[in-house]
Amino acid sequence: MVNIGFDAYTKDVLPNEWYASWEEEALKAGAIAIKTYAWYNATYPRKPATDYNAHLTDKWQNYQHYVPNSGTTETDTAVDDVSGIFMRNSDGKVFDAQYRAGTKGEIGESFGGVLSQWGTQFIALNYPQYNYYTILSYYYSYSDKSSDLIETGNY
Repeated sequence: MVNIGFDAYTKDVLPNEWYASWEEEALKAGAIAIKTYAWYNATYPRKPATDYNAHLTDKWQNYQHYVPNSGTTETDTAVDDVSGIFMRNSDGKVFDAQYRAGTKGEIGESFGGVLSQWGTQFIALNYPQYNYYTILSYYYSYSDKSSDLIETGNY
């Protein structure tokens, strides 16, 4: 078992969950979603990680594709740009930042509580004035994750 920080973990998940060629704000949104998901699991560990006395594992069942040393320049830069930032709900609590692939060319459901990976790219391409927070808020605010606007916090 190895303990690593959230940013180091995210650098080895982001390039396996988002395309490195995607827009910068889509990658930043992805990095924060990954860190928040990891933080939630560190706070509220569940199977299969608990079977290994861990919070998260590199097993596919954790739904994050962690591959050591898989970072790219683009994804590492996105992680560095949002270093120390995570999400919390309107009650100030970290939440289960679920995300799914979604469909290429579609935005995904607003305020549905589940982020669309392809949707982050859709928003970043079609609404360049939106930053990572706006993208994350589109999916998680006013949902079963947060009854009002999501907040960002620093660690």
